[in-house]
Amino acid sequence: MGKRIELKENYVDDIGRTLYKSNDGLVYAINQDGLFYEEEKYGPSACVGVDKDARETIEQADIANEVVIEGKVYPVTHTMLGGFIRCKELTTITFPKNMKCIVKDSIYMPGADFSPRNSPLPKLEKLVFNGCRDFENFEYYIKYVHEIEYDSVETLLNMYSDAPNKNIVSREPITSEIITISGKELTELAIPEGTRVIRDHFFAKFASLRSLKLPASLKVISDSAFEGCENLEAVNLPDGLETIGKRAFEGTALREVTIPKGCKIGGWAFAACEQLERVSLPEDLTEIPDFTFFKTKIEGINLPEGLLTIGKNAFEKTSLKEITIPSTVTSIGEFVFEGCGQLANVYSHIQDPAACDVQSLEEKQRSANYKYLEVFYCQATLHIPNVKGMATAYKKKAAWKKFSNIVADIDV
Repeated sequence: MGKRIELKENYVDDIGRTLYKSNDGLVYAINQDGLFYEEEKYGPSACVGVDKDARETIEQADIANEVVIEGKVYPVTHTMLGGFIRCKELTTITFPKNMKCIVKDSIYMPGADFSPRNSPLPKLEKLVFNGCRDFENFEYYIKYVHEIEYDSVETLLNMYSDAPNKNIVSREPITSEIITISGKELTELAIPEGTRVIRDHFFAKFASLRSLKLPASLKVISDSAFEGCENLEAVNLPDGLETIGKRAFEGTALREVTIPKGCKIGGWAFAACEQLERVSLPEDLTEIPDFTFFKTKIEGINLPEGLLTIGKNAFEKTSLKEITIPSTVTSIGEFVFEGCGQLANVYSHIQDPAACDVQSLEEKQRSANYKYLEVFYCQATLHIPNVKGMATAYKKKAAWKKFSNIVADIDV
């Protein structure tokens, strides 16, 4: 996949490299062992950049897959140190199958006058990857572009794989507003069977993604893996999934979620999922971490018996109308029901409220840098076990005292 070109015309640049010119404004050089290239690892290969005479005018860089220099074929595997700096008109870069690395400082040179508002490639909007796999590194200043086009879903998934179809390993993924497959915007994605791990931020901010199918083999969804996929409405979480990382689905458009048995959830995992209405939790879940369901549309949720910890702000600004706290809970974080204006009933099965660590406004020192909002859950009715002296025990605990109406009407 990709073109092969023969190169003859050459010159030596200021740092002693022999550069071979193509007729489209690019130059190639034979890789030398050094900072970014190991011949033992890659074999004889070439690197690429923009010719010094084309840097003011080049608009598209279509990199060759192989070059022929002095009768020998070299795969093009790396960008060149300083190879793309100051290309002010460059809008699109197309990378071929053999490309492995966009090296550090190929676009931004140390000591150059650079700031995010003064980009070294101010018009770069699109990257195209044709058959690439096992990418190793991305230059820091092009982690984000407006559009990325892949020739296939396989290329998208294999670019970062240590072992194809076994793991998805994100080293420094580029994110963008638009992801296309052969020019068609990516809306549905099926991760191949055999994949065990989706790494940090791998699919973050894929704005066009609406539907996601995960394989039965998947064990780990890492931190922020799908964070900011603002149109992602549906995902299956397979049986056997062991970990959903922090912020894994934060800011998505998911409407319902079923957490599989044995799966642990990270903080903020479903925060700001403003369309999320239905959540099913496994019976063996022991912790709901901080901000897990912050700012969702959940009206009711079944917390399993055996749950030990409800983290701070776990249900803040949800649409909860009622909730049942299992008898096994031993720790409830502060502001867990902050901003739940529709919360009418809280059913607590805890029979030893003194032993349950319930953090409250009175028990936490105010911070000069944070203005605490008034808690809303004091409007709700607190239902507790119908046991003699239970109401008195609850009222002795500062946090529970916030409920103005406490009713002992739960049969035990």
